[in-house]
Amino acid sequence: MSKSQNVFFGIGYCAAIALMALGAIFLMAAPAGTNPGFYITGPIMLGAGVVIIVGIRLRQRVVVEQKVTLKPTQIRELKCKNCHASLSEKDFTIKNDIVIVKCTYCGALYEMTDNPVW
Repeated sequence: MSKSQNVFFGIGYCAAIALMALGAIFLMAAPAGTNPGFYITGPIMLGAGVVIIVGIRLRQRVVVEQKVTLKPTQIRELKCKNCHASLSEKDFTIKNDIVIVKCTYCGALYEMTDNPVW
């Protein structure tokens, strides 16, 4: 968050706390006083303080950071599914984001799939 946002949120929290404190004072003074406006003003001030706090909390952004560490992997030798011959880089082609394997020995043609290990 920027510095101006922090100042804005700080002022908002102070204003909300002040409104809620005044609302509580009005409600405590209502039974002793003869003015019926205390019964109306107190809850309005308390509600306004709560609304300000909820509004500020909804405007604050939460940043979630996820760190992923990859383990070093070993490249295994790839073999044809049909004849079990060793495959080289020239046997692989990519078309429309799909890896296609064509064995140079038996001519088998198939799509390479990735099986994630969880």
